[in-house]
Amino acid sequence: MRGEARRNQQCRGRRGFTLIEALVAIAISLALTGALFTYLFDVIQTRNAVVGEVAKERAAATLLDRIETELMTCVVGDARTGAGVKGSGNSLRILFRGVTVSGGDSNRGGGASEDLQISEYRFLADTREVKGHRETWRAELGGVHFEPLGVRIGRMRFRYFDGRQWRSSFDSVKSNALPRAVEVSLWLGGDDESADTSSDEERPADRVRVVAIPDSDNSQSGNAGLAEMRGRG
Repeated sequence: MRGEARRNQQCRGRRGFTLIEALVAIAISLALTGALFTYLFDVIQTRNAVVGEVAKERAAATLLDRIETELMTCVVGDARTGAGVKGSGNSLRILFRGVTVSGGDSNRGGGASEDLQISEYRFLADTREVKGHRETWRAELGGVHFEPLGVRIGRMRFRYFDGRQWRSSFDSVKSNALPRAVEVSLWLGGDDESADTSSDEERPADRVRVVAIPDSDNSQSGNAGLAEMRGRG
């Protein structure tokens, strides 16, 4: 009898988990699992946001480099070719040389190999994207079809310095001269089309590129060179 009582006491000392203890253990496990998945989700979201910002920065830099390169060889233009630099606050047209001139007056035509190119850029506020168009200048240009450039931003603004003040619009044919400089300002963002962008006007631009026009001082001689180049072509 005494041995049986001892065995019963040992069995009671080795009892299993109660239902409440098991439920508590399950609840703790679920809480830890949820916290782990929340952390992993936040890490993935942060990574995607960083990748998106890097891609947006790269696309914006590429756009600014492209506009600057074209402005460096732009010409005044005339009634036949159209303005070399013509734009408003959200659009820009550039008539430029496809081949950079080496030596001599860089604003004069150097032969038929100096093909004239036309580029146009437009910022569409409703979709917050930049569209562009580029082609070789011809006497009779067909319909212009603008293609998305893969840049979605909150806002884009062009300004033109005429040597005395910054202007919101410019036409090099009417002015008979190129602007001294063109400013391109970008406000990044634009992924959320429902977001209010009115605050963009109240904060500094995220990216600003001011391009000094090399031939702005020789605009009139550039017009003569343009006519000569067309005659040779």
